[in-house]
Amino acid sequence: MNILDNKVLEKRKGLNDIIEDLKFILKTIKKDHALEEIKKRLNEPYTFMIVGEVNSGKSSFVNALLKSKELAKVSPQTCTDKINIIEYSNKPYEKELPDKYTKYIGRPFEILKNIRIVDTPGTNSMVTEHEKITESFIPNADLIIFVFPANNIEAGSAWNFFEKIVKKYNKNIIIVLTMKDIAKDEQIKINYENAKIRAKDKGKEVPVFITSSDLEFEGISDSGFEEIRNFILNTVTGSKREFGKLESLANQIRTLINSIKEDIYDRKNNLSNQENILNTIEKNIEISKKNSLNEVELWIKIILENYRNTAKKIKRKLEEEITLWNLLKRAFSKTQNLKILEDEIKDIFINNLLESTKQISAERSSKFIENIKNMLNRNLEELKNIEKNIDLKDMFYDFGEQRKKLIENTIEKIDSYIKEEKFLELIKEEKLKSINTTVFSGTGLSVLGIIIMISTQISIFDISGGIITGIGVMTGTLFAAFKKKKILRKIGKKFDEGEEIIKNNLESNLYGIVDLIYNDIDILFSDFKSNILKEKETVEELEKTLNRYIKKIDDYINSLEG
Repeated sequence: MNILDNKVLEKRKGLNDIIEDLKFILKTIKKDHALEEIKKRLNEPYTFMIVGEVNSGKSSFVNALLKSKELAKVSPQTCTDKINIIEYSNKPYEKELPDKYTKYIGRPFEILKNIRIVDTPGTNSMVTEHEKITESFIPNADLIIFVFPANNIEAGSAWNFFEKIVKKYNKNIIIVLTMKDIAKDEQIKINYENAKIRAKDKGKEVPVFITSSDLEFEGISDSGFEEIRNFILNTVTGSKREFGKLESLANQIRTLINSIKEDIYDRKNNLSNQENILNTIEKNIEISKKNSLNEVELWIKIILENYRNTAKKIKRKLEEEITLWNLLKRAFSKTQNLKILEDEIKDIFINNLLESTKQISAERSSKFIENIKNMLNRNLEELKNIEKNIDLKDMFYDFGEQRKKLIENTIEKIDSYIKEEKFLELIKEEKLKSINTTVFSGTGLSVLGIIIMISTQISIFDISGGIITGIGVMTGTLFAAFKKKKILRKIGKKFDEGEEIIKNNLESNLYGIVDLIYNDIDILFSDFKSNILKEKETVEELEKTLNRYIKKIDDYINSLEG
């Protein structure tokens, strides 16, 4: 019989596989270290401590129990003069600790993957340091085996150590009487009963087994080892005890997952708050853009209204001038001739119109810019609120750190955008790159004002030639007085055509500028938005994955109970 339960090994492997898969997932959020501790406990080999006097048969017993003649040294001399910890290793090694009392022995025996042997020096050869170090292994020992020769259990030092352990620790202990093949039957019977009585007197009733290592290696069934292995299976390594441990470890994994899920819940709330702030930022941009469009609409309306008023002045002037008497006077006057009339009309139409347009543009562009700056300042404050509440917990540190840097960069860009009016530089670069703007130096006009002036001026010069020339042709004879209504109607039509040209030029430029500015502003916040959405996606996917592992853990625990 094996002393390891295959069902336990199978279930242990199942839980180990869950841990390995989950560890890979939790590594991304720096929570895998908690699983390492659970895995370590899961895969800890059972610790069997062997205690007895010198030459009591401890090493032979260990070899026979674990079915390997090479595990522990067997020699007529006192071999175990140190505390030997025999454990699994791919390659054989022996490492003596600096205390000079402890030696670790690694051997590539499969059984050692699940069982670790603490082979103590003979109790009658222990020094104080031996005893202290031996005691340090007792709390983690799964089974303590006291070994006595079957023909002599009068080992005072071993019984003293037995009593000390019983008083201080509540541990699985058995007594093994070895070398029964060289003891008399009567001796064995007496010592068996005495060992039970002595153990009870020392404070604990324990099972007593009678064995022969030689008989075990010869394959004789009466070696006594089958009974020991059966006991170990039932009380130490079997499913009855170990499934409880596995369930406890599985519940620890579930507790860890639920703890992470609580962090995820908090994080989702945090992300929701950040999304709300981002929505507020986007709403601010949307409202600001709407205000800018309204401002542009009003701006164009005011300029066109100014244009119409100028056109009315010219029409009134012409209405006054196109009379038979006035035309006669201008025909024979050197100072008030028709050329002077043309110059007066030009002055009203071009110079006065451009000057009034400049004043309108200076005022409206200031309001246009102020609206954008106010929006950027509001969004700047919103970002600073997010920055104060960034969560830099271990599991979300990377996202938190990225967001912090993004916010810092965005705040810096917005601040520069506002102070240096970067959006105006953008417009200048895009809209004025092929235009010489030096003619407007010293006018006090902003980039937007210059664009308005250029749009208006070009439009005015486009239409003024036709209007002024028309005036000269139409009023160049006395017969114009008799065609006054027709002349004024034609000039009015020219003004209407001119208004449409100015309107189209202004709309094309100003609405294009609004799109240009707000597309650039959207870019300022785009990385931040992408970062939030990416983390939200990651967190939601992690939550789904953890829910699947909760189900796996529940199924695993149910399989233990079944």
